[in-house]
Amino acid sequence: MPGLREGLFFDDVMLLPRRSEVAASDVSLASRLSTNIVLRLPFVTSARQPAADYRLASTVARAGGIGIIPQFGSAADQEHEVRKVKELMCKDDEAACDLKGRLVVGALVDLEREGAVEWIGSLAEVWTDIIVVDVPHADHLTILHQIQAVKAEYDWLPLMVGNVQTRAGAKDVIDAGADIIVVGSGSSSFTEATELSGVGVPELSALIEVEDVASLYGRPIICNMGVRSPASVVKALAAGAAAVVLNTLTADTASQILTHVATQVRESLSYVGARSIAELREKAEFIRIRAPYPV
Repeated sequence: MPGLREGLFFDDVMLLPRRSEVAASDVSLASRLSTNIVLRLPFVTSARQPAADYRLASTVARAGGIGIIPQFGSAADQEHEVRKVKELMCKDDEAACDLKGRLVVGALVDLEREGAVEWIGSLAEVWTDIIVVDVPHADHLTILHQIQAVKAEYDWLPLMVGNVQTRAGAKDVIDAGADIIVVGSGSSSFTEATELSGVGVPELSALIEVEDVASLYGRPIICNMGVRSPASVVKALAAGAAAVVLNTLTADTASQILTHVATQVRESLSYVGARSIAELREKAEFIRIRAPYPV
């Protein structure tokens, strides 16, 4: 029979508490995505949700995360949304800002669409901070060749690529030119994805596998699977994620939800005795609470 490996979901484990001198108010959730992009909160919006627009992206950036603008009907439409975010200047220390004091923002681009490289060029002209490639399976020769073409033209522009779930997939997209790796199942639900395809890696195991490779190349990873609660956010960060994708935000609810989740995450880090995400990874120890699944 084919090789059999074990996979773990977030719900299969807990983090062990440790003796701590850290108060939740002392915890920093700052996280670096690139040389020029530092998030104050490790949260990214999904570009696949209907509510994703400049209002949501601006709200999230003011709270400390980064919003991703979907690919609208034309390049001009998407440029317009990005430009409206960039017109807003950072007014406090909690916001995620670029080097010129403007809110950070990313944009989704379909690399399989004709003229994708030129499309990215137009987004670069309006100061887009990150270009996002979001496909169900990024470890595909067509996608890898397209990533190479983009990086050959715009090597300085950070490229966030997903979805991957394995060490081999991570290495392939990094070799092609990906700067930030998105770990995901290509669907909002791992269960939905596996029911459709019969292919996938449970979220915790996928993060650990991809981080093993990404860390060797100094590439941050983003978790885009299994994030359903503050507890899963903490586990994702402990497993190596620099940030997590939150899929249910709207412009009207984002600020309140991000504040709530951040408060809970800071509290959890204090239980582990960690003042930062980096220290969480150093001190984190998982304990299994569920038996392996029968085969």
